[in-house]
Amino acid sequence: MTASLIIIAVTVFRFYRFLTVTINDISDWDLIFRKQVFTRLDSLMYGVVGAYFAYYYKSNWLKYKRSLFLIGFVILVFPKFISFNNFGTIYLCVFSFSINAIGTLFLIPYLSDFKKTKNAFIHKIVTYISLISYSMYLINLSIVKKWILNNVQIEDINSYLLIIIKYFLYWFLTIILSILIYKYFEIPTTKLREKIN
Repeated sequence: MTASLIIIAVTVFRFYRFLTVTINDISDWDLIFRKQVFTRLDSLMYGVVGAYFAYYYKSNWLKYKRSLFLIGFVILVFPKFISFNNFGTIYLCVFSFSINAIGTLFLIPYLSDFKKTKNAFIHKIVTYISLISYSMYLINLSIVKKWILNNVQIEDINSYLLIIIKYFLYWFLTIILSILIYKYFEIPTTKLREKIN
C-alpha cells in the first residue's frame, strides 16, 4: 500500500513539474527529472511491489514468468527505436521512468527462477556481472564515456564505423575496469571490513 502511494505521489509530482517547468534541452531534463532523488523514487518502489508479489504470491509470480519476460523486454527495447528530439515531452518527463521500472520488474520473475544447473555458463556470466555491477555503475558514464571515449578520435574512418568501434570499446573498457576495481578494491575492502568486525 505504501509503495503504491509513493509511486502515485512521485508520478503526480513529475507531472506537476512537467506542467510548471520549462525544459529546453537534455541538460534541463537531466537536472530536473533524471538526477533528482524524489523524481526517481518510484523506480525503487516498483522493486518493493515485485518483492511483495514474489513473497506472497510466488506461484503466480513464476506462473507467467516467460510472458512477463517477453513483455518486459519489449517495454525496455521499443523506446530505443523512437527518436526524441525534444526532451520536454510528457513521455520523457513523466512516464519514461515508470516504463523502464515496469519493464525491468517484468524481467525479474524469469530471471529469479533461472536454473543454475541447466545454464551453468550463462549463470556464471550473470553472477559475475552482478558482482561487478556496482563498479560498472561508478565508471561507465564518468570515466569510460566522458573521459576516455570522448577523447578517442580516429582520422579517416567512416563515422558509422567509429560509432560501432566506440560502442564495443565502451563495453570492453567498462567490464575490464570494473573487474579490476572489484578484484583490487572491493574484495580487499570487504575483507578488511570483516576483519574489523
